[in-house]
Amino acid sequence: MSSYQFDIFGNSIPIEETSKNIKHGGRITKKSLFRSINGYKSGFYCKNCKYFRELRYNRKYFKCEKLGITSSEATDIRKNDIACNLYR
Repeated sequence: MSSYQFDIFGNSIPIEETSKNIKHGGRITKKSLFRSINGYKSGFYCKNCKYFRELRYNRKYFKCEKLGITSSEATDIRKNDIACNLYR
């Protein structure tokens, strides 16, 4: 016997079908969106790119000029990240 759930229009939908539409996984961050658009350049690392910046306040922060220099942790990068196709 199958259970049903009602949608916002009053239609009944089997619960098995509603669970298929749920996406599991991580959230999309600014960095992951940037990398999905620009791709990866295998064999190269961010630390060797001309757009790589090391900022110091209370600790070291690594930023990419192309991703944006902000005070947010969302735009922090790692030195050993694989470089994007904007690598120079």
